[in-house]
Amino acid sequence: MSQPNAESDISTQLAAIHGSAPPERIITIVDDDVAICVLRSQLVEGHPGAGPDALEPAMRAAVERTTGRTVATVVTDTHRDPDVTLLTFNFAPARAARRLEPDVR
Repeated sequence: MSQPNAESDISTQLAAIHGSAPPERIITIVDDDVAICVLRSQLVEGHPGAGPDALEPAMRAAVERTTGRTVATVVTDTHRDPDVTLLTFNFAPARAARRLEPDVR
């Protein structure tokens, strides 16, 4: 999946998980080591038990499914007024692309 599609797909999936934010209120950036999502709205206001920690397994699964990478850690920070939540999905190191061939002599 190309990076722009992955970013858009992650934003759309996170909006669906939160159930209240349009995807355009979520900005996602993906590179080789990390996916960063900025949520710019009151996503969890009035949703008991729906804070970032409660939703982490679903959000992690969405990022892993979309990128094909394993998420090693998720770091969340929320700021109020204005309401901004920053989600950082740190990817586990990618496996070596090629296998070492045995030395045949």
